[in-house]
Amino acid sequence: MRKWRKIFSLFLILVFARQPSFSGPINASNSGYDGSYQVGGGDDTSFTADFFCILFGNLCSTSNVVDDLQRATQAGVLSDLRVNLVTAPSAGDSWACTVRINNADSDVTCTISGTDTECDDLTNSAVILVDDDVGLACIETGTADATQAQVWTFKFKQQ
Repeated sequence: MRKWRKIFSLFLILVFARQPSFSGPINASNSGYDGSYQVGGGDDTSFTADFFCILFGNLCSTSNVVDDLQRATQAGVLSDLRVNLVTAPSAGDSWACTVRINNADSDVTCTISGTDTECDDLTNSAVILVDDDVGLACIETGTADATQAQVWTFKFKQQ
């Protein structure tokens, strides 16, 4: 038992002695850094119809209710949406992915069509306030093939 205590104590010393400390955002010294963070999420659920996701993390579902959205704890501006799917929708079909704020569509949106597996919106942005409910809605047009996995990223700058 003593041997394990010594090993565990040594482990704790090594772990806590090597903890990094950060004095600011990563890459803050790079020229052009504007204080933004790239964040996002993903889900490996297969969907064959409209699906709705929280913006930060890995949870999507097929129900469109405010409870499926995520409460914002920081105010800021969301921009540069990028969405990737493993499976393309198929010819003539598409997934239109839109950031939703308080259960309403924002201007931040992109569409994955045909044989494409990704889209982006590098033009539009949306203001998010503290306690806003935010999420991502992907709406099917036609009979798009089932998604195998979906990943989304965006830029978030605190205000």
